[in-house]
Amino acid sequence: MKTAAKVFVILSIVCFAILFACYLILGVISLSTGEAQVISGVSYAGGVLIGVSFIYLIPIIVGSIALKKLKTATSHSQLLGMGVVTLLFCSLVGGILMLCIQDSDLSKK
Repeated sequence: MKTAAKVFVILSIVCFAILFACYLILGVISLSTGEAQVISGVSYAGGVLIGVSFIYLIPIIVGSIALKKLKTATSHSQLLGMGVVTLLFCSLVGGILMLCIQDSDLSKK
């Protein structure tokens, strides 16, 4: 179950990194051309797109911390808080799997 949690958190990090890059590129293009970009029928200025792109850094940071915690945790109780944060901000499935990990799945030091 630990491996499955890692896979879903990594998939989430990759997806949010792609979204971050797309919004950042669109914002830079919009700023350089002076024209607003249309996304889902709404026109956005370049500064707004760049600002929105930084929201996508939150799941990337949370996912990175979750992966580190999964690597170093030795008991289920060490993963509870990070599992809830991952569930809310990064990956629904990855967070649920982190909350379901048993002590026998974690490495003992």
